Amino acid sequence: MKVEGQRSRSELGSGEFLGAFPTPTLPAGVSCPGAPQCSDFFGYTDTDGNPFRGNWSVSPDYAVNQVNTTARIQADLGFATLTSVTGYIKFDRVWSADTDGGPLPQLDFVTDDRVKQFSQELRLSRDTELVNWLVGAFYSKDHVETSYSGNLSALFNTTTFTSSDQRSKSAAVFANGEWSIADTLKFITGVRYTSERRTNIGGTTDLVSLAPGSALTGAPLGSPPIPIAVSNAKITDKNWSWKLGLNWKPSARVLIYASATQGIKSGGFFAGVATNSGQLIPYRPEKLIAYEVGVKGRAPSAGLSYGMSAFYYDYNDVQTFIRDFVGGLPISRLGNVNSAEIYGLDADLTLSPAVFDGLTLNAGLGLLHSKLSSFASSGGNVPAGNRLPDAPNLSFNVGASYEFSVTENVSARFAIDGRYQSSAFKDALNDPIIETKGYWVWDVRASILQDGDWDFSIWGKNLGDKRYVTQGVNQTVLGSGFRVYGAPRTYGISATKSF
Repeated sequence: MKVEGQRSRSELGSGEFLGAFPTPTLPAGVSCPGAPQCSDFFGYTDTDGNPFRGNWSVSPDYAVNQVNTTARIQADLGFATLTSVTGYIKFDRVWSADTDGGPLPQLDFVTDDRVKQFSQELRLSRDTELVNWLVGAFYSKDHVETSYSGNLSALFNTTTFTSSDQRSKSAAVFANGEWSIADTLKFITGVRYTSERRTNIGGTTDLVSLAPGSALTGAPLGSPPIPIAVSNAKITDKNWSWKLGLNWKPSARVLIYASATQGIKSGGFFAGVATNSGQLIPYRPEKLIAYEVGVKGRAPSAGLSYGMSAFYYDYNDVQTFIRDFVGGLPISRLGNVNSAEIYGLDADLTLSPAVFDGLTLNAGLGLLHSKLSSFASSGGNVPAGNRLPDAPNLSFNVGASYEFSVTENVSARFAIDGRYQSSAFKDALNDPIIETKGYWVWDVRASILQDGDWDFSIWGKNLGDKRYVTQGVNQTVLGSGFRVYGAPRTYGISATKSF
């Protein structure tokens, strides 16, 4: 039995403002829209040059309460081992978002999330000379309530309330087998059948129109609340997932493998703020068939371990934000792009040379190509060829650590790690305004360790104080947007006790 509890009262960072319109004082070389020096509809600009400072109009408070419980029971039945895993999660969160990035309540929201989940899994397994087999069943029941209290008074003369009450049930049966074809060769088979049912009740309501001709509703002063987007829908899905693989061990320290796997990502409902019921149309499940070949190995005499794999991912019905037409009107919604493909190469290497006792070197390389099929957007049809969000063509990591004895029971360790990624887009439109440019980040850590129990460390992260975008929203059609950046240079100390 494991019970975990968390109570957090913290703060969130807010995004850096970006504006839509040029100003008389716009610096040379800066173009609009998309720069902090550009203005919104009210003339606000952000000229301090610091993406972690701003004139935000919401509280940064972030409150979380969470309880997780997991119970695991295992019994030897003679012919097989029975395993039961029961889980329960209760999660509550309240936080705010200033999505216009400015000092006026144009697009400000307070979000309240409440999640309850129960899950139960039963497994029977046994290892034999011919096959290591496992069969089982899974059930889960989720209840997710989300609400957004929106203050749009400066921009639209109104406030809004958005709610989403989603309930889902999922049941599955599965089987897996690891077949011994020869002493060095194993054949992997797996299959899973899943049935899911999801419902959503909610939408967005215009609570109060403060002036005649409200931009959102066009309603006269004092009108009652008006639903502007409504959802009361149910979706069901039944699908198969499977895996086929070969594991070949030509020696005790080398594994060569190949696999083909089909996975499914469930369909669902958009739970955010909507201005049209069409935005709440459910999106379809996403299907992926993944092919991979690779090798892993160790050479202890040289202190070397390595791995390399090549992969190809074939997606259907990719879930992302798209432009659609409902009732003859163009809308932006969370939907599906027909297809996408990703292929690439991953490699990693770790070296602990015997001639330098205590020294460990590591490096990793990722090469990636991604391509979406054509899809509709606000600017018309987007031709095939856009990259997937958060899919850099190149990623690289490198690190070194050195550990040595200080006394009989105490040792010291020094470590430095760096990671690089090339540019990446944040949406399917490949919008350059919220693109992440290529960047390096370096971290260091110095530790004192005692008997493997205590670890006292002092560390620094992002030593070069690199500014890199992790998320962004371009809504300059409404005058503004924002970019969120990774943490700046940060220092800290930590102490860890292992029991």
